[in-house]
Amino acid sequence: SLNKLRKPWFAGGTVRLVLDPRNTKNKAPKPLMHDRESSEHWEDGTINFQQTMAVTMGVEMMESIGMVNIALHLDALSHWLAGTVRTLRWPNGARFALIPDVQGPSKQGSTVSFIPVLDDGEILPAPIVERLAIKRGIAIRTGCFCNPGTGFQMADFQNGGSRVHFRGWSDLEMLKKMGLLVRASVGIPTTFDDVYTFIAFIREDLLARPDDLRAMAREHMERETSSAAQSGEVGFRGG
Repeated sequence: SLNKLRKPWFAGGTVRLVLDPRNTKNKAPKPLMHDRESSEHWEDGTINFQQTMAVTMGVEMMESIGMVNIALHLDALSHWLAGTVRTLRWPNGARFALIPDVQGPSKQGSTVSFIPVLDDGEILPAPIVERLAIKRGIAIRTGCFCNPGTGFQMADFQNGGSRVHFRGWSDLEMLKKMGLLVRASVGIPTTFDDVYTFIAFIREDLLARPDDLRAMAREHMERETSSAAQSGEVGFRGG
């Protein structure tokens, strides 16, 4: 029945291909993002235009606070968060996260991205971190980027390596390349208590459970390996 339907407007699910700007000599790659047969094709990644009236109220609120104050607020929170994550260690002294140098809001924005690492040096799959964070009522982003160009850059694809089918989280190779990052964002309403709660979550639910996390990571990768072998496809879900 889905084949009889047509989605005429532009939205996340209507994107059919992405061009890698670095691949100019070879034929342009055409990675499929959403098959018409999949439910993702009908998901909208754009805003709800019926709520555009709220834009005026949002702008007025930002003007009342002041952009300088907002920038200082976000910079202070993100700088403290990134610096603290960088100092976190497992009981054996191994570092918890791989994190780039903080360059300030002008280049980085208010999102702190890092790759969680187990105490034995293996990668801690980001979906595990997200799942445990949800149980604590903490919202973070993990995995690939909505912007395919950013995703390709993070995965460091070379020579047309972006010619892959976008299927789902079950595909192992994209999970290894794209499903590593944890992204914690701060905003205008974020307080120091919020970012401290996130650090407390890492210390209490992750760093205090190295054995449990290693077992969870093994189970996760075994499941993804099995699923990828069955599907025979390589890909990831945008979002």
